[in-house]
Amino acid sequence: MVGRDVAEPGGVAARRLDQGSLEERALAAVSEFCRANPNAEGNFVMDHFQGSEFRNVLEASQAALLDKGLEGEHMEREFRDALGVMREKRRKQRFEVLRIKHDRTPDEEAEMLRLLRERNLGTVSASYNATISGSRPTS
Repeated sequence: MVGRDVAEPGGVAARRLDQGSLEERALAAVSEFCRANPNAEGNFVMDHFQGSEFRNVLEASQAALLDKGLEGEHMEREFRDALGVMREKRRKQRFEVLRIKHDRTPDEEAEMLRLLRERNLGTVSASYNATISGSRPTS
């Protein structure tokens, strides 16, 4: 079955995705499909999107998962990591658009500061998580 976060109401599609890229639209479409079909297995999901614009993206993603040989708990981690990468890419793109804009509004200036804070918090959070995941029990 597909991960719980994808199938929950208000899950990935509603909360985390920018509909700008084909990959993110595909993830949103899969999320919506899984919400409507919570017991769907992977092949059923793939069959559903066979004739869609998402076919190639989903097939490539499925092949990458098979190549990695990920099991359930690892797939969820991989999925969350991929979401983080997409969010960071989107944040960088937006910051760059604002950075080169000559006549930024006060709201855009505030958005730039927020994006910088998010970047800095993400860096601190990532290093904290790496420290914790690399730690060993001291018993």
